[in-house]
Amino acid sequence: MMKKLLVLAFSTTLTLAGMALTTIGISPNTFAAAQRESGRGRIAPPAALTCDRDRLTSFTGVVRRYSRAPGVIALRVRTDEETTEHFTLRFPRREGASKHFLLNGEPFAKGDWKKIESKAGRLKPRMRVTVWVCSDETVPVVDWRAGERPSGVY
Repeated sequence: MMKKLLVLAFSTTLTLAGMALTTIGISPNTFAAAQRESGRGRIAPPAALTCDRDRLTSFTGVVRRYSRAPGVIALRVRTDEETTEHFTLRFPRREGASKHFLLNGEPFAKGDWKKIESKAGRLKPRMRVTVWVCSDETVPVVDWRAGERPSGVY
């Protein structure tokens, strides 16, 4: 009985904290970025993701290799946890990559390419990302973290 009460109290605290953030005008994405920057806690997935959180994993770090062609984007990311991860996003050419992209937690717009690339197909230096991968094998979602500074671990 005591364990159930503790869990209930913890979830109530989280719910109230979320409402407090909304009340004082801090977006959940801003709060998640602040947590990540300070090195505390796990980051919350963006609302746009439909994958069950129990099946979701994220990898945050600096993009070391990037290539894009019609229907495919390939990334190599050096994570903040000091691992190197490879991601290949395949999608119908008519669909375009931006359906699988976010920019700082927000939907990716056509004009956002200039915020992540110095020219078509060439990524800006030291670009950071969080890649969200679902175990159901859907196409990963890449959250480009334009302007974000590293957390100190490379």
